[in-house]
Amino acid sequence: MSQKAVIEIRDLKQQFGKLEVLKGIDLDVERGEILGLLGPSGSGKTTLVKAIVGMGKPTSGKVKVLGRDRLHLAVGDLDIGMFLSSF
Repeated sequence: MSQKAVIEIRDLKQQFGKLEVLKGIDLDVERGEILGLLGPSGSGKTTLVKAIVGMGKPTSGKVKVLGRDRLHLAVGDLDIGMFLSSF
């Protein structure tokens, strides 16, 4: 894991029944970096963001935000969130 990363994701997996949505995601986002998640509907973009902000619990893997294990923090602990919109 990078020393500069503010978001660290390792082997993140999410399954809904037999549907495997996230298949071992590894990702580092460094301070000041801008990241875009692009993909078709149902490709796991929202599922990934929900795991980062604490609105969803992945099947397995690790998510750290600012060096803290996201899976053991309450939604409001890091003062981050998300906004969903439909067009």
